[in-house]
Amino acid sequence: MKRPALLLCVLIAVATTACPDDDPGGDVVINAKAVPLGMRAVLLTVRGAATAAAAPAGSGNRVVASPAGDSLRIAVIAPVGATLAVGPLVRLTVPDRAAAASYVVSAVQASDVTNGLIPATVTFTVLVP
Repeated sequence: MKRPALLLCVLIAVATTACPDDDPGGDVVINAKAVPLGMRAVLLTVRGAATAAAAPAGSGNRVVASPAGDSLRIAVIAPVGATLAVGPLVRLTVPDRAAAASYVVSAVQASDVTNGLIPATVTFTVLVP
């Protein structure tokens, strides 16, 4: 009677330790390193296998994403009366967090608080939180 119980305990221990979480997917963050003064909105293109985009926790920005071929187009809009700032801009869901450096982010268009177009001179890094 004790032997089957011991065998069962060993099997449970092996099963729970032999199945680590092999899912490399998760979230990465697009971090704005430099933004033009007074920028309220920016349209981004992200090349890579991103599946979803959202505003980072605690951000009041609105983030809208749409797939475009092998890319994701993302609009980031600051609340009325606010501007976008240096720091976390977008949280991306990706299939492989280890490939964060391979995602290419570029600014397509930017606008100021009056909705006028301004140069989209924004630089980004993609970081694993």
